[in-house]
Amino acid sequence: MLRLIRRYLQAGILRHGVSSERHEGTPQGGPQGLRGCYARLALKVNESKTAVAAVWGRKFLGYCFCAAPQGVVKLAVTTQAMHKLRVRIRQLTRRVRGRSLEQIAED
Repeated sequence: MLRLIRRYLQAGILRHGVSSERHEGTPQGGPQGLRGCYARLALKVNESKTAVAAVWGRKFLGYCFCAAPQGVVKLAVTTQAMHKLRVRIRQLTRRVRGRSLEQIAED
């Protein structure tokens, strides 16, 4: 999946049938233009997650961007991803399972 995303971000520009390199920015119209390509691969676009919008407040693979003091942009783990991680850790480390610490660490 990451390879597909990288290829998409590094894709060139096709204008009037001539391909040229792109030196800045990212491809626009991705969700509209990729629907046909994904359909040929028997994949569906999740309309509830697909949007052309500002980066603030959007989640991608459990991460989001947030603004720190002095205009610095930072990558943060979403609260939903942290909650799922905590729930999973609690399941694995319950004391009533009767397993050794080595077995728990292995899981």
